[in-house]
Amino acid sequence: MVIIPVPAIEQHGPQLPIGTDYFTGEELAKLIAQKTDVPVAPILLPGISPYHMEFPGTITLSADTVPSPIHDSDKPRRKPECIALNCGPH
Repeated sequence: MVIIPVPAIEQHGPQLPIGTDYFTGEELAKLIAQKTDVPVAPILLPGISPYHMEFPGTITLSADTVPSPIHDSDKPRRKPECIALNCGPH
């Protein structure tokens, strides 16, 4: 089993960096890993943020695209062993 953080790359107003969900997700995944002994895979960037595209700096993938690397990384096994972690506070 492995935790795969999936943060969004989107604006959070002028007071926060575009990487807010990235930083939050990375720390949240580390805390979960410490408590569960489940390793953390590299963060999957970007996530799904089509509703923020009017703001500069936002990057998004489609809802069909984001699960693909998670499913593909788990294909060698017979049963799913990946935990996709939505890293945004939404």
